[in-house]
Amino acid sequence: MHSKAGRDLIREFVDACNVHGIVPFFYYATYEFPEWNPLFHTDFEKYLEYIRNSVEILCTQYGKIGGLWFDGNWSAGGDVWQEDKLYGLIRKYQPEAMIINNTGLSKQGEAGHPEIDSVTFERGKAEAINRENAAKYVAGEVCESVNMHWGLAQDFNYKSTKRLIEELCECRKVGVNFLLNVGPDEKGEVPLMPRAIMHTLGQWTELFGEAVYEPKPLWYRKDCRNFILESPDSVYLFCFDLCRRGSANVTYMEGGEGVFEFEDFPYQIEGLHWMDNGEELEFSCEEKKLSVNFTGYAYGTAYCVRVAKAEKI
Repeated sequence: MHSKAGRDLIREFVDACNVHGIVPFFYYATYEFPEWNPLFHTDFEKYLEYIRNSVEILCTQYGKIGGLWFDGNWSAGGDVWQEDKLYGLIRKYQPEAMIINNTGLSKQGEAGHPEIDSVTFERGKAEAINRENAAKYVAGEVCESVNMHWGLAQDFNYKSTKRLIEELCECRKVGVNFLLNVGPDEKGEVPLMPRAIMHTLGQWTELFGEAVYEPKPLWYRKDCRNFILESPDSVYLFCFDLCRRGSANVTYMEGGEGVFEFEDFPYQIEGLHWMDNGEELEFSCEEKKLSVNFTGYAYGTAYCVRVAKAEKI
């Protein structure tokens, strides 16, 4: 209310989320931007008090929230952030809210505090979360942007849709969430290039989204890109680096096709087929080894990562 906007932007955001059935989630930057809050350099204790007061408002004035995603504790080393006080405040007012604190590029996958509900892999490679003897379930998340910046910038270095599709799948391979950022312009609109990227990713998920959102990891190896996810009734085989069929005069024959073996496969299956066109795939499942003859793309298609589905018997 005291900014140049002169109105409660948080309220507008929360109300819009509620209209569309989205649970509001807040990002909170703790790192040093002197123009945002000079207390970071002049009186750090008061700065921490300011953070806690702000978080208390966020937790008490806007109804139920999904959580808070903090970013910036990497800007001051050591135990200086008084996280016990901060997280205790959130638990007091929003006991079911998720608490996430981005550890930055230097400490990917580290929790850092027992109240953390999800670790982060800032622009990194997702790793399986070791939950053995853990006091609670801790999720994981890869934070990525469509280009090299998180906000509006003169940045033409956009990532390819192939790379982003593969990153999404690599996340799901180990049961980790994929946070993909776009930076809106000064009018709150998504610029043309990221809008086109998101549209293309939407086309991919229209084909394979069933395999992405709910299923859990079943089979993967660190030295192998292909992997399998499972739901209660089905299995989903993710296949990378398939070739495209067609005349060698007009088709780059990168990638391959043929038999791939998944050892230590625990089920018998039936009806294995590509999800995009329903094509049945040849397979055998003997002595806990699933062998699949993966076929390449028909000319005119290339999905970057292709998914086959089968039913458990």
